[in-house]
Amino acid sequence: MGVHLIYENKRKKTSKQKFYSSFLLHEMAEFGIRWNMRNRKPYIFLAAYFLMIFLWLWYCYRQVQKACVEAGHTAQNENGILEVIPWQEEGFDDREETSYPIGEDSKEKEEEESKKSNTKEETAAEDKEAPTQESEKGEEDGDSSEEEHDNGHQEEADGEEDRESNGEKGETEKIRVVLTGTGGLYHEEIILEAGDESLEITAKSPYFEKTNVIRIRAGSLEGEALRVMSLNKSCGHPSYQGVLEIRREEAGLVLINEVSLEEYVKGVLPSEMPSSYPLEALKAQAVCARTYAKMKMENKVYPQYDAAVDDTTACQVYRNLETAAQGDLAVDETAGEVLRREDGSYMECYYYSTSCGRGAEVSVWHGGETQRPALIKSQEEIDLMNQEFFDYISQEYKGHLEAEDAFYRWDYSVKEADQKEIFERCRNRQGVNEKLIWAESRKDGSPCEITKEKLGNIMDMSIVERQEGGVGDCVKISCENGEVYVWGEYNIRHVLCQGGAVKLRDGTTFQVKELLPSAFISLQSVCNKKGNMVGYIVVGGGFGHGVGLSQNGAKHMALAGNDYREILETYYKK
Repeated sequence: MGVHLIYENKRKKTSKQKFYSSFLLHEMAEFGIRWNMRNRKPYIFLAAYFLMIFLWLWYCYRQVQKACVEAGHTAQNENGILEVIPWQEEGFDDREETSYPIGEDSKEKEEEESKKSNTKEETAAEDKEAPTQESEKGEEDGDSSEEEHDNGHQEEADGEEDRESNGEKGETEKIRVVLTGTGGLYHEEIILEAGDESLEITAKSPYFEKTNVIRIRAGSLEGEALRVMSLNKSCGHPSYQGVLEIRREEAGLVLINEVSLEEYVKGVLPSEMPSSYPLEALKAQAVCARTYAKMKMENKVYPQYDAAVDDTTACQVYRNLETAAQGDLAVDETAGEVLRREDGSYMECYYYSTSCGRGAEVSVWHGGETQRPALIKSQEEIDLMNQEFFDYISQEYKGHLEAEDAFYRWDYSVKEADQKEIFERCRNRQGVNEKLIWAESRKDGSPCEITKEKLGNIMDMSIVERQEGGVGDCVKISCENGEVYVWGEYNIRHVLCQGGAVKLRDGTTFQVKELLPSAFISLQSVCNKKGNMVGYIVVGGGFGHGVGLSQNGAKHMALAGNDYREILETYYKK
């Protein structure tokens, strides 16, 4: 009880005690504030001082960075592997790798190297001629071939001396290749690596402050390649020799590889022909790839960038797979060799995968035609033509080089055709070249929109024109209210493809999405009792457009003991 009273007495203070307590607390609080403010002033001053130093250092860093960019060199670490050179946009010059020095005398060195290069070109003998090989190329513009994955022909030049001079020229001759990404031509960012150094380029990078074009190379390490980490190919992140040029445009960044012609061919070979193929077949392919590149260098695909080709199947696939010793050897042993016609022009060295025993001419793409093709055969002639080809394609011939290959013969059937998709595919290709696909009204022959609403149900599809060798050249789609005409082997393969499996001669299957394997086909519609088409059956052979060299044919010739010149002479006639 006493303890409790004492506790209560402690808790209960008099008014006088309360006054002194509050007064003491107030004084202590004021003293604390005054003391804290006096002691905080040095810290505030120091913080402001260091902040000013930081901002000054950051300003100096930015000025040094800008100076480095203007001088043409930015090293990301002390190794200094990557060199970035701002470039003037006017004109294009062919320069050696050694003509990108940093310093005031760079222009003089460039002029000297340019003179040397011109002298070599003037004294170099004619390129040696040789045959070629194929890898399917697609036409995506109406004025050029629809599938440019193939390569042409040329005569052989005689003399070891010519070959040596051509090889020397090939080492110095440059080709510019547009490198595409998942977004096509334009890139949002480009990430590069060389050694242990990396560099990230975007449209807002400081390198573009005074120019829209920069050029990058692996400077201090001889033979070092630039790996583009922002690209993903079958080989992973591809590496490139030579110089990478980055151009800033409104739509994004354009990436171009400037490299020696021989290095380019080495980058093409494994992507176009398996490195496991015999050496002589690879050598034939190397000559084809080199000739195709030379042809495109005279008629560039991207003249606005002074670039002859890109790295896709529209030209030649480049750096999709790593180079291999066997392929490099094939390029080295045919260095400088190309195929020419008698008039000295480069042959159109197209190539493809597998033939059905017959080939085709470049006219299958109708490139450069200014008028619509016209049908000239009667119905009786059409029926006879189709029956003859069916008799051929439904048989196998032991004498054919590819008779044992899976794609030599194949079948494709569509049980329930999606007619709307057929019309949509026709419209897609019509957008590429309206002179090769069009529709006519059954009533008066007037132009008609390619839709099911306008044309009605499809009643029949048939091939009404073929070219030499039997390749399909025109498919007629007969509808209730009109007809659709589809010209060109690439267009036919696209329109008739509805996905699914193609059954190959060895019993295996091949899944198709956009194209049938070839246009060497027999086409038969399946109709219901009302006379409307419900499906169709395709009997075909080969893989590719059929123009130029058959890669598997070259393989079998090499296995039989033929050398690369004999292979080329077989597929490319004078």
